[in-house]
Amino acid sequence: MKTLFAHLGLARLARVLWLIPCLALAAADPSPVLEVTLRRDTELRLGGAGRMKMPGGGTLRVLAVDGDRLKVAVGSIEAFVAIADTDYAERKSAAPISPVVPKAAASPSDPLALADAIHIPLPPEARVRIIREVWQRRSWAEASQRLGNALLADFTSGNVDRPPWEDRLWLARIFHFLGQAEAEAASAILDGLIRKDGQRVGAAEIRQNLDHPGLRDVGEKFLGDAENWPRPGLVGERLDAETAVALLSNPELVSLLARHLSPLDYQPGVWRVLGDLQANRPQLIAEQPRLAVALAIVYDRGLPSDWPHGQVERDAVPIRWGNWKEMADYFLAAQKAGRLAFDLSKLSVDQLKFLIDAPLDQAEFAWAAENIKIPPRDFERAFRVVEYDTGRIKSQQYDWPGKIYTLEEIRKADGICVDQAYFACIAGKARGIPTLYFRGQGRDGGHAWFGFLRGGDWLMDAGRYEQQNYESGEAWDPQTWLPINDHQLRFISSLASERTHFKYSRKMLILCGLPLTGWDAAKRRKAFDIALESCPDLPETWLAIGEILETSGERAALASHLRGMARQFEKMEDVKALAQAWLAETEAKLGNTHRAEQLQASATQGRSDLASRAAYDLVASLLEAKQYEQAYEKYAGLLRQFKDPGGDLFYTFVRPTVVHLHRAGETGLARRALDRARNHFPASEQPHSSPFSLLAQEFAELDAFLGDPPAKAAASD
Repeated sequence: MKTLFAHLGLARLARVLWLIPCLALAAADPSPVLEVTLRRDTELRLGGAGRMKMPGGGTLRVLAVDGDRLKVAVGSIEAFVAIADTDYAERKSAAPISPVVPKAAASPSDPLALADAIHIPLPPEARVRIIREVWQRRSWAEASQRLGNALLADFTSGNVDRPPWEDRLWLARIFHFLGQAEAEAASAILDGLIRKDGQRVGAAEIRQNLDHPGLRDVGEKFLGDAENWPRPGLVGERLDAETAVALLSNPELVSLLARHLSPLDYQPGVWRVLGDLQANRPQLIAEQPRLAVALAIVYDRGLPSDWPHGQVERDAVPIRWGNWKEMADYFLAAQKAGRLAFDLSKLSVDQLKFLIDAPLDQAEFAWAAENIKIPPRDFERAFRVVEYDTGRIKSQQYDWPGKIYTLEEIRKADGICVDQAYFACIAGKARGIPTLYFRGQGRDGGHAWFGFLRGGDWLMDAGRYEQQNYESGEAWDPQTWLPINDHQLRFISSLASERTHFKYSRKMLILCGLPLTGWDAAKRRKAFDIALESCPDLPETWLAIGEILETSGERAALASHLRGMARQFEKMEDVKALAQAWLAETEAKLGNTHRAEQLQASATQGRSDLASRAAYDLVASLLEAKQYEQAYEKYAGLLRQFKDPGGDLFYTFVRPTVVHLHRAGETGLARRALDRARNHFPASEQPHSSPFSLLAQEFAELDAFLGDPPAKAAASD
């Protein structure tokens, strides 16, 4: 396997000998040929396929002389160039012209022929012809295969760093998404989210029952609305021909989409948003493509049922889901008026999605812009704009008591931490500041705070109480609406995503994600190895190679690989813990039981949230096996290992253990488990930073539960 330096060396060589495939073709032909070199950067005419530019120094194969121009071969395409732009006069006596015809020509019958020539730029006219042809034939998947297999044949060369190669990769990935059946896309998103008779419904059953009224009624809530429900046919059929051409002939938009779309994005929803914006806000697509992409990947589906948080009735929040056009209008107008903290065009897609992820009545943003004047660099002060309502904690009223949940009402009525964090987040977005709403567990129980973009870095502890020792806070990733914690966000933000090595590795991963007929095990492993060697900072590469090694039964190699992964992600604790847990499992299969136990213990060291979940997994296996005495003994032993217990341990270890024992009829063991925990938790008896301890109240509710209905879900103060 070539080293990174070798790849860079090949890339430099390719900038000089960038037509190596053409030269190789000439060497294979026994007929004498004439080659010419371009004297300067030159525009070539590609028959009926438009024009393209080539750099000076490029070498072309001459097919014929046509007056004052030459017919030449550019890969498999015929093109014409002025004789004066070449050194033909000096070379014409070197060899006769061989009447060789290119393997394929860019013709109306096969517009993709030029796309196959992955070493030359794709002219705009040719790009439009390709898009129209693919749209007309609904051949998105076939076009993705053709482009992808051409790239696959060349993925070890230095051409990967060249714009023409990149452009074909982006198109191949977009064509792949557009070629998906909408039913497949919906069933993949809904997989496991819907229940029937208490059991999770899998993708296959969902796909077979998309017409069932009950399934559709529930599914539409996850996907957003009725218009997002899957239609018969392919995702690409959501676009008419002119919309498809307008969107896909924009190379910057295609590049952004290909690099930021995830398999977890709901493709019908993505293209619905983009099609709507193209039809009604075409200037936005042209001038602010990053903002357009952010809107599309956030509003491809509905909001989580407990957005913005679980302590307010949904009907009280002025939600306006589907208002992406109005949201774009607000931010563009605010930028034009100079009211935003950041220039929208300077923010990345990953930053913008934390700006536009609150689909509220625009009056909320207008009120915040008018009333919250805190300087952007000091925006952590926004958390204290809402006064803390100690009365609600005294009365254990954790849910919002009012009927309206607007920023103005929150400020008037005061609130608790969930309201303070929500208020600060929305006020920040209104000012053009990307924000996140965090929740976490500390010594005294749950708490909410917020993070915001300050300068070029995330400040993630605005309103977070340091003395409460919150190991980790969790926010929503608005692209997937899956949890992301502050440790993960900090690590991702630390990656220099514009570094050459990073981009090279990402391209390899995108190529690996295409289901190409040309893949085999050796090529796929080679591509992942190149991705890992180019940039070892991407966890998905390590995980993919690990899956390959596990599937092939190479356990010793897998163990070595996972040890390297744990070292690489020493500072990204979640990924390190995952690697160590997988390594522990692998060591156990290799018969190294003691080493496996040590690894399992170290996997969660220093992170109470991870350690609590891991501890409960050990107890839960015994509870499921109905070994209740053994489960209690394991619980008691693990509890002693937590020297600084807090909310994480209570909510993810103590309470589920007590609840399970009680429901299994083992109330005596449940009581012993609760009493042992109470004696171990100083926070249950001695509140720390506030006069009211949520955990003390939670212990009291769990006491009552042992004879009463189950305690309610955990709240934040």
